[in-house]
Amino acid sequence: MLTNPRALKLARTRDNLWLNILDVQRALEARTYAATDALVLGVDGVTWRLDASPDGAACTAAPGVAADVSLTVNELGSLYLGGVRASEFRDAGRIVEHTSGAATRLDALLQLDRAPHNAVGF
Repeated sequence: MLTNPRALKLARTRDNLWLNILDVQRALEARTYAATDALVLGVDGVTWRLDASPDGAACTAAPGVAADVSLTVNELGSLYLGGVRASEFRDAGRIVEHTSGAATRLDALLQLDRAPHNAVGF
């Protein structure tokens, strides 16, 4: 994915912070959102309709509804914490955007004032 792969130099290979979301519905309802929008997320083959706003969110199972974006729980954990943008995952081929502009809309929902940081490795 790099124009010049020889330019890549790894500075470190340790993880400092990661999240494994076990309950998609509860996690998405508990988070705050920077904008108001509704998206259908396909997470590991299960579709969820997310109606989010700065005032709160509702997340409901949406079987049979086409997803706007498909991803795994791994990508959802990164997006949830705000350390990476959905559009970056889309560009890297790690999420699939079924509705044009859906990744950018998800970026707007998940925008944070500060990036996540964990000063203690584990």
